[in-house]
Amino acid sequence: MVRSDDILLTAEELRLCRRKRSIWRVVVLLFVLAIVAMFFGARPASNAIKAWQARRHAQRAFAYISNEQWNDAQREAIAAYQLRPSEPQALRAVARFLSRVREPEALDFWKQLQNQQSLTRQDRRDEVSIALAGNDLPVAELALKDLLTRKDSPASAGDWLLAAQVAQQKNDTNEARRFAQKVFDDSRADEPTQFQAALLMLAIGSPENADASSTGAAWARLRKLAEGKTKTALVALVVLAQHALSRAGEMGSVPSSFLVPSPSQKKDGTEFISPNDLVRELENHPLAKTPHKLLALDLQMHADPTQREALISRAIADWKNADADSLVALATWLDEKGEYQRQLDAIPLSRALQSRDLFLQHLDALGALDRWSEIKQLLESEHFPLDEVVQRMYVARCNARLGEKTASE
Repeated sequence: MVRSDDILLTAEELRLCRRKRSIWRVVVLLFVLAIVAMFFGARPASNAIKAWQARRHAQRAFAYISNEQWNDAQREAIAAYQLRPSEPQALRAVARFLSRVREPEALDFWKQLQNQQSLTRQDRRDEVSIALAGNDLPVAELALKDLLTRKDSPASAGDWLLAAQVAQQKNDTNEARRFAQKVFDDSRADEPTQFQAALLMLAIGSPENADASSTGAAWARLRKLAEGKTKTALVALVVLAQHALSRAGEMGSVPSSFLVPSPSQKKDGTEFISPNDLVRELENHPLAKTPHKLLALDLQMHADPTQREALISRAIADWKNADADSLVALATWLDEKGEYQRQLDAIPLSRALQSRDLFLQHLDALGALDRWSEIKQLLESEHFPLDEVVQRMYVARCNARLGEKTASE
């Protein structure tokens, strides 16, 4: 309908006017629709953004977990969970982090994740591990059953190791031994998995249920692992050295060679390992640090007790000016030998005050020498790297040893 004020307009002007009105109507309609869309779509959009951010933090957490950067992994996992607690990857990040740091609360997060989606093979491995650590055998068995019966991929050596650990916790030694042997037979098994399987095989080889062939296979595997230059090889060397020292304790000294059963090596079922070989390998291993080299000295000392004084003097000369970690190892080693005064002489108070662990070793040496008044004087001087609770406990102990009963209480 044409209004009265439009009568004076030409036809072209009327067409342009109607077009302008139509455009405005469309603009207003779109504006209204945009407001409605924003009102009803803001929350879903916000949730989608939070879910994406949570997944991004979770991926970072997984990377940090793989590199064992636990503080960073914890920060990223918490950030993912706080952004969107229902996001599966956020739940997985928290559950995996808690599992790797051995916190039993991880099982709650694995359960929440399982309620949303199927757990992956790696998820199940972490679930079995943390269930075993928390002595929750029923959960470990259920997770293991799913792990071993999955059709997406065959069980790995790590899965067989978990099965052996579950069987060990059930006191089923035959089953544990069978699964551990599967690890040995798996050519894909990495060194850490083989090492853990060997230790498990030795642990279940008690006198009442010992299997000579299985125990021999475990020792042979440790000896083979010890030939490498990796971290696992070094740990295997330490186990062999400690085994030699334990036999030394039984026999009074380290024999010229000790037996490690190895059916594939000798007709009589044994393989001879010389302590000198262990000493050389410990000293020359590229990853060996002060504790490993001191262990080598222990082997030499037990093999030839007449060298005790010379070896202790050598250790002090080699490491008395070393870094704090090496000094802690040296102090601990000297204390084990009952050489408390030599520890105090080798590591003066000025060095001991630079490290909490060194200072505790210093206090222990003084205590072993019954020099409690010196300990009390050190603690009350407030020039020590100890927290208040530990300091008060030491002072109480000093008072008790000095006969100051009231002060001790």
